[in-house]
Amino acid sequence: ETLLPSMCMAISLMQKLLSFVQCETLARHIAAIVKGYAKVVSSLYLVCYIKVAFSVVLAILIVLSFVGAHILDRPRKYYYSHESGRWFRFRAAYAAHKRLWKRTSDSI
Repeated sequence: ETLLPSMCMAISLMQKLLSFVQCETLARHIAAIVKGYAKVVSSLYLVCYIKVAFSVVLAILIVLSFVGAHILDRPRKYYYSHESGRWFRFRAAYAAHKRLWKRTSDSI
C-alpha cells in the first residue's frame, strides 16, 4: 500500500527530470524507465481493484454463511399454540401439548 504512492511519485520525478535533461541518450533511458514504471503502476492499480472486489465478495459470502447457518440451525415450525404462545415443529408434539394444556386447564 505504501509502494503505489512512492512509485507514482518516482514517475512524476523522472518526468520532471526528463524535462530538464538535455542529453539525448539519457532522455531515452529515462523515458523508457518512465514507460516501464507507468505499466507497473497501472497493473498495481488493477491488482488493488481486484483485491477490493475479492474482499467485497468475501464479505458478502461471510454474511450469507451466517444467514444460512441461522436458517439451518432453526428449523421451520408449523404449529402454533395460541394458549401458550409456543411454536412446534412436529404435529405429534403440538397434539401432546394441546392434550396436556386441555387436561391442566380442566383441572384448574
